[in-house]
Amino acid sequence: MIDDPIREAERNEREERSRVTGVKPGFSDSAILELSELLTLKLPERKVYLYPWLREGTITLVSAWRGTGKTQLGLSLALSLAAGEKFGPWEGEEAVPVCYLDGEMVLDDVIERINQIGISQTIEPLYFYNSAYSALLNLPSPKINDPDFQKFFYGYLVEKRIKVLFIDNIGSLTPGMDENSKMEWDVVNQWLLELRSAGMAIIAIHHTGNSGKQRGTSGREDNIDNSIILERPKDYKSEDGCKFNLTFTKCRCKHTDLHLIADISLQFIEDDMGGMVWTFDKKRLPKKIEILKLTDQGKNPAEIEESLDVSKGYISKVIAEAKKKSWISKEGKFTPTGYQHFQSEMS
Repeated sequence: MIDDPIREAERNEREERSRVTGVKPGFSDSAILELSELLTLKLPERKVYLYPWLREGTITLVSAWRGTGKTQLGLSLALSLAAGEKFGPWEGEEAVPVCYLDGEMVLDDVIERINQIGISQTIEPLYFYNSAYSALLNLPSPKINDPDFQKFFYGYLVEKRIKVLFIDNIGSLTPGMDENSKMEWDVVNQWLLELRSAGMAIIAIHHTGNSGKQRGTSGREDNIDNSIILERPKDYKSEDGCKFNLTFTKCRCKHTDLHLIADISLQFIEDDMGGMVWTFDKKRLPKKIEILKLTDQGKNPAEIEESLDVSKGYISKVIAEAKKKSWISKEGKFTPTGYQHFQSEMS
């Protein structure tokens, strides 16, 4: 990845020494860069699969209450990515091999949902690893907190040149793990980072708790690039079917692209031809809520000003008021009180 013959030779020498001695390569000062070296590195451009948020080597967490439609969304995204098609407001740039790791659904439900979504004629390989099917074959169930499974599955994903991995869902694929323990999550987290280092993008699906945020340790969001929350709108009716609002609570994208990850309302409905399609509408939130949401995502006043076309003075006033009323913390993050106060307007 780095166009530097000297560093490449050093790496080859370390690997050869490791092969001969059987000792793993140790640390090396060749990994330490001076500023001038850092700024002149020739790095390959990361590919974008759904612009602007889903890129090569990113980790995305999608959280929702049970029955909201997170699996329907996951399967739809997987099919779109394997076909190189856009999804919702996000443009697809190229078809890529995808693997969907499913720890929850039985196979006939998976097949039914895929048939509802429809399959493109031109499609890259899309693999399904289903725990229920593993059980039918009398094989162990996949567990992403099991080191033996991690080693096996990593090798499979690399062999198949998978570019996007879906994990559905964290709870069903980590049996016996204490969701509130950061230490226990670290076993999974380090594996996800290895997958990311191999160039894969990961979309992990998870449940929300009573707070409306992802369930369990907050450490789960430390190393992720994107965090997405799905919530049913406050006027939701059972006849609406699969309908929810999608909100990015974290996104590592350019501040000039923030308008592309604005809240949207998604619904999976029957079209005039009797097929099932996704429809979407961008949600318009009050400027005050938009300012606090972007502050919660770590954006500074200059970035918010450019994104929302509001003055820095107004931004400062909104943030100061929110801190005074304990809606956001000193670091700019929503407090439970603030999240609850604005929840109806954000949903």
